[in-house]
Amino acid sequence: MLRSLAGSALFTLLVACGGASASSSTTIGSSHAPRPEDAIDLSLRTHDGRALELSDQQGSPVLLFLFATYDGASLAAARGVARFTREALDTVVIAVALQPDAETFTAAYVESQSPPYTVAYEPAGRILLGTTDLGAIDSIPTLVMIDAHGREVARHTGYVSERVIEQWHQEAMARGGIMTPAETPTEEAPRRPTPLPVQTETPPPPESDEAPPDDALVIEPD
Repeated sequence: MLRSLAGSALFTLLVACGGASASSSTTIGSSHAPRPEDAIDLSLRTHDGRALELSDQQGSPVLLFLFATYDGASLAAARGVARFTREALDTVVIAVALQPDAETFTAAYVESQSPPYTVAYEPAGRILLGTTDLGAIDSIPTLVMIDAHGREVARHTGYVSERVIEQWHQEAMARGGIMTPAETPTEEAPRRPTPLPVQTETPPPPESDEAPPDDALVIEPD
């Protein structure tokens, strides 16, 4: 318990001093800890103050990018995250700033960087304390892929290549729970009436009620 609190305090200090970098991270690499079976939920705020519940995103994979706004390692990782965001349109990407006064910094970050993903923060500061469904976050940047059911697929602390993120994405998609536009059921189109058969025989000429002309040959019966 004491070691955990000390680690959290060290991490908070690193962030407060400008953010942790890849060289100062307490843990670098992918986590192989058992994944929780329950869906992960977080209560966040976007940079402009709107409430954002992670549980509301179920039905699509989610990539969480835990970062500090102007930390060098976070800025490097953000480039790959941005490219992934533009390409994986079936995935929700949320960048969560972990730093003091995150509300002010996230607004400035969005204004200066214009990221394609949603930028948010966690007002209660529970992510830093390790008391959310994410568990302990050793350092930043940390990326967490979550499947469409809300369950963690993979996480990595430090720089992550786009190739690795795409592998996570494929694994999340393989778990199902998302419906692509091509698979979206649509109402059955109304059946068109069966066309009438085409008449090919020449019909007989219509009977005429007009009297024959005067010079017409008329044969009278005997």
